[in-house]
Amino acid sequence: MRALAELSLIAPLAAGLHLAAFGLAGAPQGGAPGGAGQGGESALTLAAAPPALAALADAWRRPPATGPAPAAPPAPPETAAARHPVP
Repeated sequence: MRALAELSLIAPLAAGLHLAAFGLAGAPQGGAPGGAGQGGESALTLAAAPPALAALADAWRRPPATGPAPAAPPAPPETAAARHPVP
């Protein structure tokens, strides 16, 4: 019975302390957005690539052009031992 009473008091207390800690470590209040450096000088803006860069990336993804397959090497000359195997 005592364990149940302790659990019913300690669990909400622990949950409240965790919520308070997360509340204090929340988003910054004013100033630069999080991760933008001191005063926001490291802020980053993303934009789509220009068409020329998109075409270059497409060219990099294509496999290189290959020429015709090389001819097969000539067969080795037949030797006398190959014509008459030893029993």
